[in-house]
Amino acid sequence: YGLRPLYTGKGDPDTWGYLDINGSDTGPQASGSFTIPDSGEAGDYQLTLRVASTTPRPITIDIEGTTYTISDSATPQFYYWETRTVTITLSGPGTYDFNILQDTTVGAPNIDGPSSLGTRSWP
Repeated sequence: YGLRPLYTGKGDPDTWGYLDINGSDTGPQASGSFTIPDSGEAGDYQLTLRVASTTPRPITIDIEGTTYTISDSATPQFYYWETRTVTITLSGPGTYDFNILQDTTVGAPNIDGPSSLGTRSWP
């Protein structure tokens, strides 16, 4: 597993770069942080990940100790990208740390870039 060439984290449709999580180890596979600006509000946000997997490999996003799971990540092929959305709850402005967790020993979906939906956006 790891970053494939040309990965940008921006969901580029014309490149083959992505985060490939395909090991037998469970737990954190990638991490990072994001900031909700001072003008941001507490509440629910829609987090959308662009994923690809030939089987419904679950994946969990841990944000500051609260977990959100995407259960069905199956797409027609590993190179066929679709989006999956979970609703996350944030306490307001500030910096949030996150981990992407592999839930099973058969891997997790490939990931290429978060995006946004609704009135509140993923940074």
